[in-house]
Amino acid sequence: MSSAQRWALYGAYGYTGRLIVQEAVERGHRPLLVGRNPERLRKVAEEAELEWEPARVQELGRVLSRLEPGSVLLNAAGPFTRTAERVLGTCLDHRLHYLDITAEVPVLEALFKRDAEARRQQITAVPAVAFHVVSSDALAYRLHEAVRVAVRLELGFRGAGGPSAGTLKTMLEHLPRGALRRRGGVLIRGRVGEGGRMIPFSGGAHYAIPATWGDLSTAYRTTEIRDIVTYMALSRGSARRLRILAPVLRSLLSVPALRGAAQTLVGIFVQKPAGRRSPEARSRIWGRVEAPDGRTAWARMETEEGYRFTAMASVRGVERILEGVEPGVLTPTQAFGAPFAEEIPGTEVMGPFPGEPEPGA
Repeated sequence: MSSAQRWALYGAYGYTGRLIVQEAVERGHRPLLVGRNPERLRKVAEEAELEWEPARVQELGRVLSRLEPGSVLLNAAGPFTRTAERVLGTCLDHRLHYLDITAEVPVLEALFKRDAEARRQQITAVPAVAFHVVSSDALAYRLHEAVRVAVRLELGFRGAGGPSAGTLKTMLEHLPRGALRRRGGVLIRGRVGEGGRMIPFSGGAHYAIPATWGDLSTAYRTTEIRDIVTYMALSRGSARRLRILAPVLRSLLSVPALRGAAQTLVGIFVQKPAGRRSPEARSRIWGRVEAPDGRTAWARMETEEGYRFTAMASVRGVERILEGVEPGVLTPTQAFGAPFAEEIPGTEVMGPFPGEPEPGA
């Protein structure tokens, strides 16, 4: 194991995995590439001139034994309901630091429960080092600091295009659970497609509906705000159709065999995000907090397109871990600080501003 190869990437041949490989090589890294499919993995590794080793989740211990204690594994293999807990456990067994790019709330909740174990092992685990959490977690922290004692947080996301195959598989995995939100510190379930509102994103207001994003888990721990709602930008027509179809889809996808078949079809027919974006494409985040006395504050953030942001943030996260971060299972802001998001090229923060935005702002 060379000095430049102090970390491994699991899930190197998916859409986001390929972007991570490209970013890593550009920054001078030589990670060991690991994945379940030998042929797809070999192709990516040979293009990047990197070492590779095929392994399923249950075989990772054999591969990770090649890494010295204190090295890092970055997990980009979703759906993370099938990989994250098991991979983190293997990392703890081998005294390796762990990062992933999940935004799946049930996964995050499970990983945070292993905080004490990670601290005992002197291991740092930072899940959700990706666009949907790194950016919004930092924005949530800044908003909370602006009013000091916030009791309600709202976050909205507007992407630059359609989802990748991995993201679609994750959405199928979690649709049967409905749209989650946090109330009084407890995760509760709402009906898919209901509770929509207009959100004043930069570039123009857009309709959005409550959606289950990782901030319901991470921002809760970063800010200790007990009421949190996360929104996804969607047209009113799409929201209406989703609301009508959700009960049927929920019933069908509750059957593991049908859900697995749908995910297999996604893997066959969706190789990259729909509607390929230009390099100028931007992703947008909006946030608002409310204090007990009624004071409010709001802010916006613009970043590079979300998948590209994820690649840059995750590789920089590996670098930070290798430099040294306190042990435990941490949110991105807890591990790297709120300015970390702004260190990703192309990120711009507007605010926080007191009160409410002017109409049309």
